[in-house]
Amino acid sequence: MVSNFKFKISNSQRGITLIEIIVVVFIISLFSSIAFLNLPKIQGSFALNSAAYELAQNIRTAENNALSGVLSGNVSYTKSTDNNGISITDIYYYDNDRKKNEINQTNITFAPPNPKITITDGNGNEINGSEVDIVLSLDADTTQTKTVSVNTSGLIQVR
Repeated sequence: MVSNFKFKISNSQRGITLIEIIVVVFIISLFSSIAFLNLPKIQGSFALNSAAYELAQNIRTAENNALSGVLSGNVSYTKSTDNNGISITDIYYYDNDRKKNEINQTNITFAPPNPKITITDGNGNEINGSEVDIVLSLDADTTQTKTVSVNTSGLIQVR
């Protein structure tokens, strides 16, 4: 025996409604517009991170040259504006009393073979602290900053 079963589909099970589609399109467009409006800030943040890590890599290259025992490594940084809209806004060090001292230029020298690390100001005077901080910021948004720290032990950090 064959029985005839008829399935009845109610209106709520037929598919999605026009209102649901409109809501989904609205939510997607809202998120897209938020992401699009924040795109310049995101690009600036990426450029700032890239510049800070490039600066740290340049210092590490100088350090590696001195560690090889062949060359001494020397890098020098001055407060300035870069072509990409990124500036070195501050250069400072903390003295032995943890007092912050601002300088306009710093020279970091790695002398082989150990290497001996010397940090000087723009006049060639050795600083009496153990670390120098180089602060980068965006020209368009000076609240976004990255700091590259170098200490006399050879530690190079990006914060």
